[in-house]
Amino acid sequence: MAGHNFILSLVRIVALIKKEFWSMVFDRNIRKILIMPIIIQSLLFGYGATFNFVHIPYIVLNNSQSPLSYDLLNYIRGGSFFILKTGCHDINCVQKAIDRQDGLIALVIEKDFDKGQSIKLEIITDARNSASANNALYNMRQLISSFMQKEGIKQPLVVESRFLFNENNYTRYTLLTGMIIGLSLIQVLMLSSFSVSREREDGTYDMMLMTPLNPLEILIGKAVAPICVAVFQALLLMGICLFYFKIPFAGSLGAIVVILALFAICFVGLGLAISTLCRTSQQSLIISFSLILPFIILSGMITPVDAMPDFFRYLAYCDPVYYSVMAVQRVYLQGQSLYDVLHLLIPLCMLSIVTICTAMYFFRHKLE
Repeated sequence: MAGHNFILSLVRIVALIKKEFWSMVFDRNIRKILIMPIIIQSLLFGYGATFNFVHIPYIVLNNSQSPLSYDLLNYIRGGSFFILKTGCHDINCVQKAIDRQDGLIALVIEKDFDKGQSIKLEIITDARNSASANNALYNMRQLISSFMQKEGIKQPLVVESRFLFNENNYTRYTLLTGMIIGLSLIQVLMLSSFSVSREREDGTYDMMLMTPLNPLEILIGKAVAPICVAVFQALLLMGICLFYFKIPFAGSLGAIVVILALFAICFVGLGLAISTLCRTSQQSLIISFSLILPFIILSGMITPVDAMPDFFRYLAYCDPVYYSVMAVQRVYLQGQSLYDVLHLLIPLCMLSIVTICTAMYFFRHKLE
């Protein structure tokens, strides 16, 4: 009898398993969830998440003007690792060029470059992204050593390395200041994407439609709370960076708040659009999580944008997280003002307008 019941139980379980597989196969929405995120994220990790640099932008200051120094520059230019962006005439020009991110690394050839008992060079790197700085510095040193072997130079190589905006080249400077935006992204997108779909599941959606609120008022009401939460959490993480990890804050708190608010508005618009289109919180959750990883990878927070292929670099320029991380790090680490990061805030504002208008369009058509 016990064996008979076990067999019947096993048959019922197998039938249920078959039913679940068939529902996955024939449900178009589930098929998209099963296949599309895997394809997209594998491409992103394969091409976007890479530390293998090609065409690293660099800056040159040649104080020597000797034939050997020009031979070295021609040798570097002939390789595939580096691409010359700017030639400078003094050290101030070098610092301004790195500040504008014209180049990731600067090669300074000293006046007595090849006249003493050693070959003297200075390499200055933009250490706002410590992984990029270390990679570029390593490749430059390897290329210079290769040149010296090729030319048969016996003098020892003396390279003075300097890291701008992160003197000790601490990785946490890059990661934690970037995560001010990264953690806020997770919170603001999740909170806003649950907003309408949760009301449908709780049964309060129809009651909300019966109120005197019009779609614009509902949109504003739904947007304010996630924006405030995102800004608060970002400021909390910033306090941890400053007081616990001792990452020096060089900028203005007001500038940080403005950047955070623009960033939060942008992703609240996206989250509300997702929530309006989805019928259940589960759908909202899956879509939101599927988007968070690509946004973070393409932002340059984990892997540098300069190392990405052209197609993914252009995608990064459409990523609001890219502009937000760049702006926050420039204000936090360099002490730049809102005017200095205006070229980053303008595309962020444009993307915010696009997402809010998209959310408004879906609100009007779905709610009315």
